[in-house]
Amino acid sequence: MKKNVLTIFAFLIIGIYQTNAQRYLMPIFDSIVITDSIPYGSANNYLGMSTPLAMDLYMPNGDTATKRPLLVLAHGGSFIGGNRKAADVAKVCTEFAKRGYVCASIKYRLGVNTSNPLTLANEFANAVWRGTLDGRGAIRYFYKDAIIGNSYKIDTNNIYVGGISAGGVLGLHLAFLDKATEAGSANPSIDTASIGGIEGSSGNAGYSWKVKGVINLCGAIGSSTWMNDTRNAGIVSVHGTNDNTVPFKTDYFKAGVIPIALLSGSYIVDSVAKANGNPSELKIFYGQDHVPFSAQTPTGLAYMDTTIKFVADFLYKDIKRVQSNTSSIHSKLSNAIGLKVFPVPSKSSIEVQFENNYHTNFDVELFDLNGKLLLSQSTTSNKMQIERNDLINGFYILKIKSGNFECFKKIIFE
Repeated sequence: MKKNVLTIFAFLIIGIYQTNAQRYLMPIFDSIVITDSIPYGSANNYLGMSTPLAMDLYMPNGDTATKRPLLVLAHGGSFIGGNRKAADVAKVCTEFAKRGYVCASIKYRLGVNTSNPLTLANEFANAVWRGTLDGRGAIRYFYKDAIIGNSYKIDTNNIYVGGISAGGVLGLHLAFLDKATEAGSANPSIDTASIGGIEGSSGNAGYSWKVKGVINLCGAIGSSTWMNDTRNAGIVSVHGTNDNTVPFKTDYFKAGVIPIALLSGSYIVDSVAKANGNPSELKIFYGQDHVPFSAQTPTGLAYMDTTIKFVADFLYKDIKRVQSNTSSIHSKLSNAIGLKVFPVPSKSSIEVQFENNYHTNFDVELFDLNGKLLLSQSTTSNKMQIERNDLINGFYILKIKSGNFECFKKIIFE
């Protein structure tokens, strides 16, 4: 009898260990609970009318964990359409709730004034900013709840924001456009003064809206330079190379045939993030157009499965990360193999070296911030010199590959 009890106890321990080991990576809950239309704030829309803001909350059924990561996700629709119950964002929320996350699918303000084609670019820029501020209001809702009772059992050290298409744009701007000086330099310009500044008035004033990372599913950012001073945020991205709506690299988002805004897509976001030391991973869907995982077809569903797995793998690693050490992995690896890139900034040339004889051959590619390949060189030595030639002053991205080692470095010619 005693032996049987010990055997049962051992199996229970093994089962608990296996379940905990798979949490956040694989579905471990058979069902979820969806709470519909939770109000989190209100704000004026583009017509100046007060708009109530609400979210649908997805949580694992029967979960006993007291500190859970939160995903605040937004639907697509170019900031003029869509809704929080869209099939693709609901699918993402469901799958991650089954993995032990709390997921919020948010309503954010939509619409632009199309009466004057000459101001259309600014109207869309303001629409992006309204949505971004609503995302901040939603995140503040959970920070507030965590302080006054934590009814949702959220770990505020592990809050992620983003979504699909426009939702990815919202998430990237929320995380990285975080200073009034940046908003003022945006092109097209953002009317932050009348819309709500950096904090916004979408609800839960006085609480934090800071996030640990961004889930960027076919989104883009207005300027990759906004990423320079926010190096704690992790980024996981997916994107199709033939995206005709939101650029994979850098191109204009268009309303019909009218160029609206020059955006840097996931390829640039990932490259700049890695050069800055942000944890970042990009899944490329070669030859695919916009949000290929949204189609309710066998092919689309297969892309959705790939997207879910890719994001889950990234988050599984990232939720264990201590934010103050975001760039340590890249710097430690570079130091271990003796990688040196100097001088930065430079007026004429850049030297690349592997001092610890890591490999006797490596490849280097140089890109501008639009993702254009400017130079590609290989050497069988452990050092290489990159000549400036006729490159203009500014930032560039250096991709260095040797054996299984690959890294990105930001360089400056002045």
